[in-house]
Amino acid sequence: MKSKTFKNRTKKPVGLIYDHINFHTKYNRKVLQDNIRKRCEEIIQNILDELRCKCVEVNAQPNHVHILIGIPLTMTPSNVIQKVKCLSSYLLRKEFPILRKQIPKALWAPSSTHQSVGNDMIKVITYIKYQDKHHGGRK
Repeated sequence: MKSKTFKNRTKKPVGLIYDHINFHTKYNRKVLQDNIRKRCEEIIQNILDELRCKCVEVNAQPNHVHILIGIPLTMTPSNVIQKVKCLSSYLLRKEFPILRKQIPKALWAPSSTHQSVGNDMIKVITYIKYQDKHHGGRK
């Protein structure tokens, strides 16, 4: 008697990897102020949607961004963040020419931090959501 096994008909991995990603502006400059900051969050969410990633939380601070995302198993966190940084830099610098004057070549520093998220997703969401309190900024 044959045992029934689950067949993955798509032949692609199914699921998401949840990562907390943080990256800074180049030279750690505080250029993400007011409407630029809000627009940065919107652009990042749109890019992640287009990449078919699940944007759980995003919070832009004046000099850095925190994102909690679910990344499909067919992609790597470093590839996703490379695309997010590249496209968001291009779009923000195009929409806000002042950014090109403040940081001439690229908006983001080349490095970023990635931390996988396990059972403490609520803690990470809370940490990202309340970055303003942590840094003494907007509420």
